[in-house]
Amino acid sequence: MLRGQDETDGVDSQGRVVKVPLIKGDWKTQMNYPVRDCVIYAYCAPEHVASEMDRLVAIHAEHVAKAVPSDVQAAWLHHRFTQIHPFQDGNGRVARAIASFVLVKDGLFPLVVTRNDKTNYLDALEAADLGSLKPLIEMIARLQIVQFRKATAISEQSLAQDYVEAILDGLHKAADKIGTEKLKSLQGVFTLAGNIQEDVDTRLPAHRAGRHVGFAEDHEYRNHYR
Repeated sequence: MLRGQDETDGVDSQGRVVKVPLIKGDWKTQMNYPVRDCVIYAYCAPEHVASEMDRLVAIHAEHVAKAVPSDVQAAWLHHRFTQIHPFQDGNGRVARAIASFVLVKDGLFPLVVTRNDKTNYLDALEAADLGSLKPLIEMIARLQIVQFRKATAISEQSLAQDYVEAILDGLHKAADKIGTEKLKSLQGVFTLAGNIQEDVDTRLPAHRAGRHVGFAEDHEYRNHYR
């Protein structure tokens, strides 16, 4: 998750924001104090991170054993992880990935927080800091509904496209069948027309030679090709 990031923000001894090398794959070694709306948030001290993370995993295992609903598990795990803030940077990304893991494992959608959701997302985390996990649970449930509707729309679009293609294929096959049957029915007409043409070509020279076709012969000819 931090592959493309080598630095993060830090504060020097004079209180200035500076860029510092980013530690990857290990717990933080210094306190981190994120600031939002002029409010400083202090998290778990570096020396307690390992034990707090072990406790986090143990409690989550208890939730799984008790079959706690997935959205509640995801909300609790996400919030508790951000309270510990075990890494130097990227804690929000990891927290959403952990919550997504819980949801996907139970057949739901990943936790996707867009820019439009950011304000409500942070407000829900602050409410959890104050002891109410409900807003975060409700937000996760709402985002699941959003993802479900998107997936349903895509499925319906795909089904509609398949349906139209099936209809067109059926029409093509029907047109081919009708064309073949029509051609067979017309073949008899073509054959009859050819016979008439041959008969006419045979009789006309007889008239030109002066031979008179009798009434009986003429009557038989008319009945044959009526």
